[in-house]
Amino acid sequence: MCKRTICFALVLLLGFDGRAFSQNSAPSSAARAAAHEPGDWTNTTFVELVKRAKADCTVDTPNVIRCSGPVRIDSLAKTSINGKGVRVEFSDARPGRGGIVLANATDVVLADIEIGWLGGGARDPVRPDAPRIQTFGDVTGCANDAPGGALLLELPLQGTQPVGAVTVWDKVIGWPWYRAAPDAVEVYFPGGTQASFSKGRSECFPQLAPLVGRHVLVRHLVYANHAFQCWGCRNVTIEKVKVTSAPGMAFLFSNGGSKLVLRNDVSDLHVCPIASVQNLPLPRTRRISPASKAI
Repeated sequence: MCKRTICFALVLLLGFDGRAFSQNSAPSSAARAAAHEPGDWTNTTFVELVKRAKADCTVDTPNVIRCSGPVRIDSLAKTSINGKGVRVEFSDARPGRGGIVLANATDVVLADIEIGWLGGGARDPVRPDAPRIQTFGDVTGCANDAPGGALLLELPLQGTQPVGAVTVWDKVIGWPWYRAAPDAVEVYFPGGTQASFSKGRSECFPQLAPLVGRHVLVRHLVYANHAFQCWGCRNVTIEKVKVTSAPGMAFLFSNGGSKLVLRNDVSDLHVCPIASVQNLPLPRTRRISPASKAI
């Protein structure tokens, strides 16, 4: 389990050299582009990058890209990417089958895209052609006063579904912040745990006893795919990127990195945790206020 400081932050503004970037402390993508000599940087669109990467994707419309595999972009340098509001929709939630990966990028600005999975939202209708990623519900007492708790979901799920984690959910602020969180905030299940549902109600799980009476977010898939990853990136700005669903984290930075900025990025309240840092000391963090989220 990762630290709450990371898990419960809707957006982390990270400076991996030990500084925390605020919303106004780094220049906008337009200002950064203007700071370079003409011809110094390349301007492109995200659609063009997807085509060059030969990803398993189709451009359905100018505003929607549908992918059955990950989009990996290697060794990009001195490039400003204008997404033009395109939505990138992944269809496969299995590990390694989705998400956008920038590997060894240097001096890159990526702006204005939306990332999500087909049927991935916690209140999205059940789709027989897509695995369930997350669902809202409540933890109720077990039948016959048995110890533990049972899940009663908002959607009438039927049959067997994986259960990865169950987390207390606040209907006003979403994922509870550290100071406001109850003592028992979430339960993680061993990998491969399955639950049998009948009209949205599961069998009894002893692990859920501390969460009885709580409204919860059930994550059926945990850490299977992350929406956006940056591996070994330097001087990269991610701006106005909206993540609407993911069977993992929204933003993940790993394998070293420096001077990385998340700014004006928003995540639908259906997605958590939002950011993680691996193999790096965690700098100070700053949360964008809930009023700034474009949900």
